[in-house]
Amino acid sequence: MMKIPINSNLDCVVDHKRDDCRKEDPHCHIVRRGTRVAQIWLNPVNVAYGHNLDRRELIMALNVVEANRNRLLDQYLYNKYNGAD
Repeated sequence: MMKIPINSNLDCVVDHKRDDCRKEDPHCHIVRRGTRVAQIWLNPVNVAYGHNLDRRELIMALNVVEANRNRLLDQYLYNKYNGAD
Protein backbone atom coordinates (compact mmCIF):
# COMPACT_ATOMS: atom_id res chain seq x y z
CA MET A 1 0.00 0.00 0.00
CA MET A 2 1.30 3.44 -0.92
CA LYS A 3 1.70 5.62 2.18
CA ILE A 4 2.90 9.23 2.05
CA PRO A 5 3.60 10.92 5.39
CA ILE A 6 2.01 14.32 5.96
CA ASN A 7 3.25 14.94 9.50
CA SER A 8 3.99 12.83 12.58
CA ASN A 9 0.28 11.97 13.01
CA LEU A 10 -1.11 11.87 9.46
CA ASP A 11 -0.46 9.78 6.37
CA CYS A 12 -1.97 9.74 2.91
CA VAL A 13 -2.93 6.29 1.59
CA VAL A 14 -4.56 4.85 -1.52
CA ASP A 15 -7.00 1.93 -1.44
CA HIS A 16 -5.26 -1.26 -2.52
CA LYS A 17 -8.29 -3.43 -3.29
CA ARG A 18 -9.74 -3.48 -6.81
CA ASP A 19 -13.35 -3.40 -5.61
CA ASP A 20 -12.70 -0.34 -3.41
CA CYS A 21 -11.17 1.54 -6.35
CA ARG A 22 -14.00 0.69 -8.73
CA LYS A 23 -16.72 2.15 -6.51
CA GLU A 24 -15.70 5.82 -6.60
CA ASP A 25 -13.74 8.35 -8.60
CA PRO A 26 -9.99 8.51 -7.87
CA HIS A 27 -9.28 9.53 -4.29
CA CYS A 28 -6.97 8.96 -1.36
CA HIS A 29 -7.53 8.78 2.37
CA ILE A 30 -5.92 10.74 5.17
CA VAL A 31 -5.21 8.42 8.08
CA ARG A 32 -4.49 9.27 11.72
CA ARG A 33 -3.16 6.37 13.82
CA GLY A 34 -4.87 3.80 11.59
CA THR A 35 -8.22 5.60 11.34
CA ARG A 36 -9.41 7.30 8.16
CA VAL A 37 -10.21 10.92 8.96
CA ALA A 38 -10.66 12.40 5.49
CA GLN A 39 -11.09 11.52 1.85
CA ILE A 40 -9.51 13.68 -0.83
CA TRP A 41 -10.52 13.53 -4.47
CA LEU A 42 -7.61 13.54 -6.92
CA ASN A 43 -9.23 15.09 -9.98
CA PRO A 44 -9.44 17.93 -9.04
CA VAL A 45 -7.78 17.84 -5.62
CA ASN A 46 -10.58 18.60 -3.17
CA VAL A 47 -11.58 17.32 0.27
CA ALA A 48 -14.80 15.34 0.60
CA TYR A 49 -17.52 16.56 2.94
CA GLY A 50 -17.39 15.30 6.52
CA HIS A 51 -13.65 15.26 7.19
CA ASN A 52 -12.17 15.27 10.68
CA LEU A 53 -9.17 17.58 10.22
CA ASP A 54 -8.48 20.98 11.68
CA ARG A 55 -7.66 23.85 9.32
CA ARG A 56 -3.87 23.45 9.65
CA GLU A 57 -4.02 19.68 9.05
CA LEU A 58 -6.35 20.15 6.09
CA ILE A 59 -4.01 22.64 4.42
CA MET A 60 -1.01 20.34 4.98
CA ALA A 61 -2.92 17.34 3.63
CA LEU A 62 -4.12 19.18 0.53
CA ASN A 63 -0.58 20.44 -0.16
CA VAL A 64 0.90 16.94 0.12
CA VAL A 65 -1.83 15.44 -2.08
CA GLU A 66 -1.40 18.19 -4.69
CA ALA A 67 2.39 17.69 -4.72
CA ASN A 68 1.97 13.91 -5.14
CA ARG A 69 -1.22 13.89 -7.21
CA ASN A 70 0.24 12.11 -10.23
CA ARG A 71 1.82 9.36 -8.11
CA LEU A 72 -1.39 8.88 -6.16
CA LEU A 73 -3.51 8.82 -9.30
CA ASP A 74 -1.18 6.30 -10.98
CA GLN A 75 -1.32 4.05 -7.92
CA TYR A 76 -5.11 4.36 -7.68
CA LEU A 77 -5.59 3.44 -11.34
CA TYR A 78 -3.12 0.55 -11.07
CA ASN A 79 -4.99 -0.79 -8.02
CA LYS A 80 -8.32 -0.38 -9.81
CA TYR A 81 -7.26 -2.98 -12.36
CA ASN A 82 -4.52 -4.98 -10.63
CA GLY A 83 -5.09 -4.55 -6.89
CA ALA A 84 -5.84 -7.19 -4.32
CA ASP A 85 -9.28 -8.78 -4.14
